[in-house]
Amino acid sequence: MKALSASVLWCAAAVGAAAGHATGAVITSPGQLGTVSEFIDFESFAVGAVANPLTIGSVTFSAGPGLGIVNITGYGANAPYPSPTFTRTLQPRPSSGFGGSYTPLTLTFAVGVKEILVGWFDPNFIGNVLRAYDSGGVLLETGAVALGSPGGSHAAYIGVARPTADIASVVIVPAASNDVYSIDHVHVVVPAPGAAALLGLGGLLAARRRR
Repeated sequence: MKALSASVLWCAAAVGAAAGHATGAVITSPGQLGTVSEFIDFESFAVGAVANPLTIGSVTFSAGPGLGIVNITGYGANAPYPSPTFTRTLQPRPSSGFGGSYTPLTLTFAVGVKEILVGWFDPNFIGNVLRAYDSGGVLLETGAVALGSPGGSHAAYIGVARPTADIASVVIVPAASNDVYSIDHVHVVVPAPGAAALLGLGGLLAARRRR
């Protein structure tokens, strides 16, 4: 059997790392992202209840109680976000206002995602986390969002970056049912088609080598 080239061996190693769920990193700023494939905000939506699940581009948002758009203009929490500042955000309640019980909000991706970053409005208590899962439901990463004092004067980014595009979904998990929150400015990064094809070729060659 002919020796495989260094480039082919590199491809096979990359595939093996992906299969083993190599460790990624928690990210907290748009500056830590690669080239953004999709940017989602909710400025074009009317306040109040929206479809649940709600699909925008390749991302589907869902929550047990329902989904709603809430305007946060009066809460003064726009400073951590890039210009233009947002006003309308998505919450896990079919309502135009805050209050009531808060549950996790899930983002499911139509294709594997390499990096995901979400703006989180008003995280106040320890236990507010973002969890990333692969297509089999295996937990890949958990990131704790930066906290602020209760009262609606704080917002922060939270996300994860992975070595490969193995993120199938993320779940925004509040610390408690009374911890009001909403999300905005969702950034999604997927590999360039050429990179995905290269990894696919590596997998094919690795399979042939095992025969």
